[in-house]
Amino acid sequence: EINPRAESISSVNCIMKSNSKIIGNNTDWFGFTMALKENKIDLSNKEVIVLGAGGTAKSILFSLKQLGANKIILLNRTLHKAEALKDDIITPYSMENTESVLKNDSIIINTTPIGMQSNQSSIDLGLLHKNQILIDVIYTPLETCLLKFGKKIGSKTLNGLDMFIYQALASLDFWFGETISKKVNFQQLKEHLTRILS
Repeated sequence: EINPRAESISSVNCIMKSNSKIIGNNTDWFGFTMALKENKIDLSNKEVIVLGAGGTAKSILFSLKQLGANKIILLNRTLHKAEALKDDIITPYSMENTESVLKNDSIIINTTPIGMQSNQSSIDLGLLHKNQILIDVIYTPLETCLLKFGKKIGSKTLNGLDMFIYQALASLDFWFGETISKKVNFQQLKEHLTRILS
């Protein structure tokens, strides 16, 4: 079975066994929501740019809508994949249109794996501005090329570690059927993981 929320997102990242059933859930959307709240990132009157249209992007789009985003630009290399997610809030574009849709105060969220294995960026660094908020869901490395450059020019940046921890804690709650997450010290866990991943 698919949990109704995971079904509406069209992406499963957590599977649990309940009696004789296997149930697919999604905790990524919750992880991302909590990461934004924890880091006091406000979507009010901001244009949000999401890079990529895969499973993680779907979870993030759901989260953004729950948080009240009223305009989301979805950029993807394959336009038809982004167009499948189009609605009254999401407007799809090809990555080739990045320069024309980006604003100096946009919130830019990278959901692609670009930057995980290389020193590449999913977006032309020359388009970045200090008034933008740059978020990368990647947490290994903790600072991708995109975030390093953003920090250098004075942008607010956020890596994927908070999202990763919060979605993992939500998964534990599903698996154990109780609020394990309430027994975990988030800050200690984050510091421990940061040491391991640095």
